[in-house]
Amino acid sequence: MAQIPRFKVYLKDAHDATGLSPYMVGKKTGVSTNTVARYVSENGILTDRIEGVLLALINFYGLDWRDPKVVEIIEDTTEGQEETLLAEAV
Repeated sequence: MAQIPRFKVYLKDAHDATGLSPYMVGKKTGVSTNTVARYVSENGILTDRIEGVLLALINFYGLDWRDPKVVEIIEDTTEGQEETLLAEAV
């Protein structure tokens, strides 16, 4: 079984503490308002990657992306497509 890492991002509390709207955070960071709103609408947003726009938001809120209270690594133990195809070919 392949382990596929996923990430759970917690930015809602840090965002709420600023008192800013997603629009204002977007203007200050250059991140689209929709992306900001996605990550701050609720805590525990799942994502497959830590992209530059997410790092920009984490830095804006003064957080460290290595802190598990900010970004938690979740190990997904579902089988990958390659393993499934290989098993069917045998």
